[in-house]
Amino acid sequence: MDASQHTWAIVLRLAAVAALVSANAFFVAAEFALVSVRRSRIEELASHGNSLARVVQRAVADLDRYIAGTQLGITIASLGLGWVGESTLATMLTPWLQRLGVADATATAHQIAITIAFVTITFMHVVLGELVPKSLALQYPETTALWIGRPMQFAVGVMRPFIWALNGTGFLVLRLLGIKPSPAHHPLHTVEELKILVDASHKGGVLDETEREILQRVFRFGEVMTRQAMLHRTQMKCVPVDIPYDELCRVLEETHFTRIPVYEGTIDNIIGVLHLKDLFRHARSCHDGFRVRDIMREPLFVPETLSIELLLNEFRRNRAQMAIVLDEFGGTAGLVTLKDVLDEIVGHIGEEYEVQEEPDILRGDDGIIWLKGHVRIDDLNDLFDLQIEEPDADTVGGLVMNRLGRIPTVGDTVEDERARFRVEAVTGLRVSRVAMQLATLATADTPEEAVGSER
Repeated sequence: MDASQHTWAIVLRLAAVAALVSANAFFVAAEFALVSVRRSRIEELASHGNSLARVVQRAVADLDRYIAGTQLGITIASLGLGWVGESTLATMLTPWLQRLGVADATATAHQIAITIAFVTITFMHVVLGELVPKSLALQYPETTALWIGRPMQFAVGVMRPFIWALNGTGFLVLRLLGIKPSPAHHPLHTVEELKILVDASHKGGVLDETEREILQRVFRFGEVMTRQAMLHRTQMKCVPVDIPYDELCRVLEETHFTRIPVYEGTIDNIIGVLHLKDLFRHARSCHDGFRVRDIMREPLFVPETLSIELLLNEFRRNRAQMAIVLDEFGGTAGLVTLKDVLDEIVGHIGEEYEVQEEPDILRGDDGIIWLKGHVRIDDLNDLFDLQIEEPDADTVGGLVMNRLGRIPTVGDTVEDERARFRVEAVTGLRVSRVAMQLATLATADTPEEAVGSER
């Protein structure tokens, strides 16, 4: 081989090295892009007629085969790079090392050249063939996925028999190890991981405070019991089954309710629910022999331990918007409506006729946080990161009563690891107002939307 042929051979082999590094980079970028791209975004683009998005959509739907294709491509490119690259660079460097006097013997020069070639090829492979394409794919997954879609479709088509053989062998090994092969690489997230993603999106400015709070409430939706969302029996407004028509109209006018429970004897014996529309429908005959029993509807009863997620299913199944909540002894524990379930997701929504009252949680200028007794412990934990655990109580009032072991009086104080509670008002036997002081006054991170403020 003459000098010109030798030079061209070197040039061709260097071109092969560049091509193999590029191929490795392509398959690495394809792998990370297909795994990290948002399927919802690709589906949106495909629905708007983007042909490249349709290609990516098919690839994501058959991820096992495409990931196997990228792995096969990376392996072939890496092996080819080691085979061609090291020998090419070593052949180029050996004469230069001899001329520079680095090594006298040809064998020694060749060994040094191989070492330098190995380090150089490894550096090019890791940096240009792995790190750079991986970073680009993770930073711009959508753009990268659209760019590699058609070439990957072609490459997977060419390598189909090899991919089938490799996937089959891999699944066989997994079965021999007692592991059931997963049919596809679906990115699944636990509820806790989703909460972290929501918080990260909020801190990054993608979600505002209201959106973050609604999503966090949705994640807690299945954990909230009916007894936590219901109106307690002491606050219920019910009517007896033998109530006269005029008295019933007066009660409905005062309360502005469209539905009201009907009891016989005591409130623990709810026998029906009166709907205002039914009353209007029978208005003409109301004065002559009017009986609530004739127009009331069958009540829906649910246990207080039912989750509001299942409660919503009960409302849907029974086409109802109100349920009577029963305690473990079969007595009336309270009342819950569809609006109460909605409030657990979006927060409290006031009624048109509802009297405007001070917020349930009010932060004073002196660092004291004023709480109504019915404020839920879970809400306090979320707002102030208190991590209070009180298995036998759902509200602040119940927490104070449990810790004291008696009926609270004004001035009673209980302490937790991160907060101190002082009873400020008692209505009957119920704690109605509590002053809370955090162990640290660093409440600056508390969302302003979550609590009111004294001005």
